[in-house]
Amino acid sequence: MWLIFCIISMLLCAAYELLGAGIMRSDGAYMPIKLRISVIGIEFIAGLGLYFLGAGESGLSPFRLIAGNPLIVVSVSFTVFTGLLYMWGLKFIGLSIQEALCGFSGVLIFLGMIVTQMLTGRLAAASQLLVPYRLIPIIIMLIGVCILPDLNTNKSCRSAQADHEALTDIRTGRGRMIKGLIITFAAIICDASDSLLTSIIMDEGTIGTIDYMIAAYMVAAVWGAVLYIGLWAREKKPFNPLKRKNLPICIYAVLIIFHTAFYLMGVYASPVKATILWCVYPIIPLIAARLILKEKYNAPQYVCIWITAAASIAYCLFDVVT
Repeated sequence: MWLIFCIISMLLCAAYELLGAGIMRSDGAYMPIKLRISVIGIEFIAGLGLYFLGAGESGLSPFRLIAGNPLIVVSVSFTVFTGLLYMWGLKFIGLSIQEALCGFSGVLIFLGMIVTQMLTGRLAAASQLLVPYRLIPIIIMLIGVCILPDLNTNKSCRSAQADHEALTDIRTGRGRMIKGLIITFAAIICDASDSLLTSIIMDEGTIGTIDYMIAAYMVAAVWGAVLYIGLWAREKKPFNPLKRKNLPICIYAVLIIFHTAFYLMGVYASPVKATILWCVYPIIPLIAARLILKEKYNAPQYVCIWITAAASIAYCLFDVVT
């Protein structure tokens, strides 16, 4: 069953990423915030449902769960900013580039482990982590990111995510891509920080998986309220995600919830096999971005993106297998 759960979750993940990238092409203002508010709203409903159905392991209220595990507040905050930054980055670079960089989250966690080992005086343990199968993919990914902005041509190698006016100035196209890469790397840093904190919280054994979800959804709801009020003040009118024109935003939020559910079921059924399978997931949105979103790059950029993605996938696989 783990394979079925994983395949369904992958398809749902690709669907919401493609839909999100498509939504970001629109001229609507504050789309990253509107998407995040909608997702948080669905998560809040799911969290309340889990709590009132008594699905939590401890039966404690969300407030007591948060009070006993205050790091949840920081972890969820990183989650919220990760979503906002990833969506904002799509205004400047395409989904293909973001997927090619997905492995950097694991790289940052790896570097954090090395720094921790060195600061605690365990230099031998740190040196054991610096092995070729880790370092070579990292070097390839770094080279790919460094040269990608300089592969533009006069035909404008920007992705279909950029504005509709042709960019004839090579420096303009390069600037947009660099800005998108910086924003995406900020999202990756938030994502890695969230993963590290979540691992610390779960390793302590003071909270169960369902309890963590309930508490996390409640913290996210507070962020959702803050974003909603800020958006209301900015646009001078309340945002209604249930309007017909906002239907894609609602579908996006629902897809994320179902993806999360099937992902957790797949990982629970077979943690190692599911993690290995998910390492190759970026191939799906890379192909879909070209076929469905019609993202267009020149030949050197395509080669760079796919080599970077291959290095990212290789790093993830080596990291899981070893």
